[in-house]
Amino acid sequence: MTKRHLIFNPASDTGRTAKKLDKVKIWCESNDVFLSVTESPGHASILASNVDYDIVGCMGGDGTIHETINGLMSISEEKRPKFVALGSGTGNDFLYGLNLKHSWEGGLDLFFSNESISVDIGDISINNQDKIFFANVVGIGFDAAVGIEKDNIPLPGFAKYLVATIKTIFSKFNSPNFKIVLDDEELSKDVLMFVIGNGPREGGGFMTTPDSKMDDGILEAVFIGGISRFTMFRLLPKVMKGTHINFPGVNLVQSKTFKLSINYPLPIHVDGEIYADGKTEVNTVDVGVNKGSIQLLI
Repeated sequence: MTKRHLIFNPASDTGRTAKKLDKVKIWCESNDVFLSVTESPGHASILASNVDYDIVGCMGGDGTIHETINGLMSISEEKRPKFVALGSGTGNDFLYGLNLKHSWEGGLDLFFSNESISVDIGDISINNQDKIFFANVVGIGFDAAVGIEKDNIPLPGFAKYLVATIKTIFSKFNSPNFKIVLDDEELSKDVLMFVIGNGPREGGGFMTTPDSKMDDGILEAVFIGGISRFTMFRLLPKVMKGTHINFPGVNLVQSKTFKLSINYPLPIHVDGEIYADGKTEVNTVDVGVNKGSIQLLI
């Protein structure tokens, strides 16, 4: 008999997801789906690492998906459960990148779907530490500083990210030198913002790596440097539309692996979760991709 498990994060979408819990409980009880409710950051990853289930889903935002993916990736590929993603967060960028538009209510039925797609998952290691996995995006520098700032903005949805971006333009504008090693190229650039995308969108509305596809075994990176604050304001609406690629100071590269040498205390986010706070020096960053490593029910 197929064993199904739903991980529910009541804290997602600034706590609004908690209001949906009663309906989810009733549905799970009626459909023999085991329900777990997360209690703290990182709990979804622990719950998802349980090998007793055939299908594991999560309901929350991109941070919840990030944690759940890390739990699933800790399970060997032959035993790894299939995945169901129910968007109930601030950005829901993972689902956007896969062009999946189901509501969380309609998405519950995916636990009984017979159709799945293979999804790539990225991995990152800082300063040669153990790697963690990402479903959608890694941001280094300015991008991650926005992620830290947004937690201080009492607004919903995309407005939170937009206001945080504007504030960060005025407060965090360092451009240290990056040594960048790709599959077949080496570069040296002064970089304000370095974003590696498995998917095309982040922050609920910024098309940072607009051509990224989540099933091609390749990561796309956009890095920006050598521009003024005024130019960054001009660039902002273009990033929201994904039309920034040919703008002066913007560079686009594709690679299966990225090796970065920075030697500077930069913040780093992984799927919107802060991985480095900008207070500790980042010497090296290694990023790779694991092609088709998650089977997502659709």
